[in-house]
Amino acid sequence: MEFIGEAAALTTALCWAFTSLFFSEAGKLIGSFKVNNIRLLMAVSIYTVVLLLYKGSLIPETLTINHVIWLGLSGIAGLVIGDGAGFKAMVMIGPRLTSLLYSLAPVMASIIAWLFLGEALGLFDMLGISLTMGGIGWVVSERQYNKNNLSDSHPDKGSLRLGI
Repeated sequence: MEFIGEAAALTTALCWAFTSLFFSEAGKLIGSFKVNNIRLLMAVSIYTVVLLLYKGSLIPETLTINHVIWLGLSGIAGLVIGDGAGFKAMVMIGPRLTSLLYSLAPVMASIIAWLFLGEALGLFDMLGISLTMGGIGWVVSERQYNKNNLSDSHPDKGSLRLGI
């Protein structure tokens, strides 16, 4: 196939966009906590079936207690706390701003790696970070909210700044 990479990229972008819209609406209907729990239950179910089909066992033979501890801590931090906060953000500030703020993840990872791991950031790295942060700040501050029509799903600008 000639354009398989482009087709995969467009399909991924469409899935990402529609998923954030669906999760946002589901969060408004049943709550972000329930949406996250249902999503995690579905993921565990699919993982269980794949593990059984692929390995023939629920417990991989190379699994150690050290793996279980680190995977458990990572799961709590990422899947429970991080994704739970992300789903709550989709309900509170909407999928548009939440998706925009998700694009800060690589920037934050670079800054944390620079601060705590001593990784070097070159001129182009810092330029890219500045451009990304500036663009996100511009888009977030650009939208004007109707002060008379604010609801819980459209917080004031102070709340948005706190979220950033």
